[in-house]
Amino acid sequence: MNDVYFEDWDASYGSPYLISGDQADGIAQFAEAAEKIRVAPVPCAPRETAFVDGVRRGEGLLYRQTDAGVLVRGTVGAHACGAVLCDPGSAAVFGPIETRRLVIFGGGVPVTLPEVDGYRWDAAAISSLEPDAPLEDLQTRMRMAEGELAELSGDLVEFDATPYAGDAYFKDWPRTLESVAKLGARALVPGRGPALIGEMQVAAGLKATGSFIADVRDSVAAGVAAGKDLNAVYKETFARLKSKYGHWVIFDHCMPFDVTRAYDEATQFPDPRIWTAERDRVMWETLES
Repeated sequence: MNDVYFEDWDASYGSPYLISGDQADGIAQFAEAAEKIRVAPVPCAPRETAFVDGVRRGEGLLYRQTDAGVLVRGTVGAHACGAVLCDPGSAAVFGPIETRRLVIFGGGVPVTLPEVDGYRWDAAAISSLEPDAPLEDLQTRMRMAEGELAELSGDLVEFDATPYAGDAYFKDWPRTLESVAKLGARALVPGRGPALIGEMQVAAGLKATGSFIADVRDSVAAGVAAGKDLNAVYKETFARLKSKYGHWVIFDHCMPFDVTRAYDEATQFPDPRIWTAERDRVMWETLES
């Protein structure tokens, strides 16, 4: 491996970790494209929210020359990110904080730096040879870490609340939950229920939601295999799941839609059907007859 050198910079040039200069007169500058930032058109009802942010710092600019005489630039730096979890009516709490030190080189070949006074840097490489590419990659890795830190699951995951599955794919839901679990999120904001903080709570939320979906699907599938109609399947499934999940929020409300959708999927409608006023009326007549 060729020798690695720190690049000198003049203090008047500015901090080495700034990819582009700050705006004058204290004007704020967006890190991402402004069109990605959306403003709610109307005030939203209070709900669980996670505020996630990160910071990255380039600690030095590096360069080396390959055997072929190509100048390859890199950066040594770090990023950190954290989360604040807010639940209406409760005090905000700090979620986990993640830090990582990296040395990133262009040219596709990682370079390992020796440990210094207990400090260690993970080696990474990117294919680009552009001078600013390693710094930009450090920014990208920070954003990825933010996404992994706090997973906003929406209605995919509920906690102490009944999932609404009236428009869902029961066969795909468990695999999607497995994919979420692989992200290794340390905080998760469910569609309903308190924010989940820590790996144990996140795992509990994923497991509870997955168990409910599996129990509904299995009960409905058994009824369909026995040749029973929707009315009978609904009543049996409701009674079977009531003792286990009946204390969850909106259990009575969600079960008619969940069982109806599972019955559709197990019979003649693999894809969700649009809920119209007429379909809603027919469903209730069928279940309550």
